[in-house]
Amino acid sequence: SDIDLVVCDVVQHYQSILSDIKPKESCVAQLARHLRKQHWVQVVQTIERAAVPIVKVTATFQEAAGIQIDLSFDSPSHRGLSTCAFVRGLCAEFPMLVPLTLVLKQFLVTTGLNDPYSGGLSSYGLVLMITRVLQRDRLYRQYIKAM
Repeated sequence: SDIDLVVCDVVQHYQSILSDIKPKESCVAQLARHLRKQHWVQVVQTIERAAVPIVKVTATFQEAAGIQIDLSFDSPSHRGLSTCAFVRGLCAEFPMLVPLTLVLKQFLVTTGLNDPYSGGLSSYGLVLMITRVLQRDRLYRQYIKAM
């Protein structure tokens, strides 16, 4: 799986500083350009036309190689931080959500179906699907118990 990082409080500051510079380089492009110069970065890919633009990085830290990092910038259309709180609540409500998600996420990784940018299923989509099954199971058990 990958690491998702959200860079906060940068976009407005960046736009105000570079308002007079032409042509403007997006925050995503500037971050990608900077990361390509780092010795620990192996691959940098930008996805600027997505609803939430992403910088995808493959990095090496000490002995760990091939670490996948997705970097995005906080904006009004970015729901990552509120989604994180929502998923924490789901995990508290459904204790089996975490182990089921980890097992199924590993299955998606091994079959190459874990990247939504290439037609796979996102971790968030997987969590929502598993949650729905757990909700249905809970309702079914309540129904059987009431009979």
